[in-house]
Amino acid sequence: MSAGDATDFPQGGRNTDDASFKKTSVVVGKPETTDHNIADDYVNDPPKNVENAHHDEQDGQQHDLQNKGTSQQPSKQQLDDQEEMRQRMSKN
Repeated sequence: MSAGDATDFPQGGRNTDDASFKKTSVVVGKPETTDHNIADDYVNDPPKNVENAHHDEQDGQQHDLQNKGTSQQPSKQQLDDQEEMRQRMSKN
C-alpha cells in the first residue's frame, strides 16, 4: 500500500474537500422587506398606544406604592403638572 492509498477514498465514499463545500460566489444585497427605513415610518406615523403612556406610568407607580403599604397621594401641583402634560400630548 502506497502513501497515497491511505488518503484515497473508496469508490462511492464521501468527498470532504474544500471545493465541495465552499461557495464560489457571494451574493450581497438588501432583502426585499427592508426597502425603506422603518424609523421614518415611526416618525411620520407614531404608534397609537403612546397617548396615555404618562398616565399608565403614574398608575403603575401608584400601584407599586400601594403594594408596599406606603401609598402617597400626588400633590395638587403634581396633578396639575400631569394634566398639563396630557393636554400637551393630546395636541400633538
